[in-house]
Amino acid sequence: MISFHNVDLSPKPGKSAWTAGHREWQEKFIYFLLAGVIKGQTPPGEFIKHYDALQRSVLSEGKYGELMVSSIDDHQRAGGEIKRWLSFNACPKQVIAGMGFELCAMGTPGEGNSYEDWEAMFTPDEQSTNMLSQRSYIYREITAIAALCGKEAALRHGTMHFRQTSAERRNFHFSDSPQGVLAFSRILSNEEILVVYNSAVADAKEEYVLVDPGINKDKQQMRYIYGRKCGVEIQQSNGASFVKLYLEPKQLVILKSN
Repeated sequence: MISFHNVDLSPKPGKSAWTAGHREWQEKFIYFLLAGVIKGQTPPGEFIKHYDALQRSVLSEGKYGELMVSSIDDHQRAGGEIKRWLSFNACPKQVIAGMGFELCAMGTPGEGNSYEDWEAMFTPDEQSTNMLSQRSYIYREITAIAALCGKEAALRHGTMHFRQTSAERRNFHFSDSPQGVLAFSRILSNEEILVVYNSAVADAKEEYVLVDPGINKDKQQMRYIYGRKCGVEIQQSNGASFVKLYLEPKQLVILKSN
C-alpha cells in the first residue's frame, strides 16, 4: 500500500486548478494529515505543503474561491463504517486544538450529507433538545475560541500565512518531524493574530515564531487572547520579527499584536 505521505498532491502540469474529483481526493488527505498533526504523528511541514496546494487551487477560482467551508472530522458513514479520524483516541486538548485550527484558519472545501450523518449533534424528531453538554471542558473551550472569531475581524476575513519556527532563534523552518509546532497568522490591515499549537504529547517547548516584520516593526508586544494571560515581547533580528513562546504539551494559544 502506498503511504499518503508519498503521494504528490500538487496540481498537474498545465492545470491551474484541481477538478472536483481531484480536489475530493486531496481533501481526504488533508483530513488525515491534520488529525496526524494534532495527535503528534505527522510533521506540521507535511500538512502545510498539502494545505497550501489545496488553498491555492480554491483561491484560483474567482468568486467561488471566497467561499471556503471547513471540516475537522469525517462524519460520513460510507461502507457502513463510522469514521472518527481526529476524535478517535484523542484527548480533550487535542480535540479543542483541532477545532481551534478549523475556526481560526481560512478553511478547506467541504461537502454536506444527510441528516443521519449529523445525528450526534441533534435529532430531527426532537429538535428542541441540545445533544451537546454545554458544561463540558471541550464545549466551553471551543465556545471561547468561536467567540474570538466573532470578535476579531482578522480571524474571519484576514489573509492566512503559515509561520516558520525555531527552538534556537535561528534557522527558522516548518517543522519536519512529528510532535513539532504548527503556527499561522491571520492578517487584516495593520493587525496580526497568531495561532500556535504544540503537537508534542508529553514535552513542553520554548519556541521562537516568526511574525510579520512590517506590521510589527514599531510594536512592542503581542498579547495572549486565548490559552495564556499577559503578553510576550516582539523581538527583532536581521530584519526578522519573532516572539518567544512557552508551550505546554498539546497546547493551543492565540496572540494579537498590540
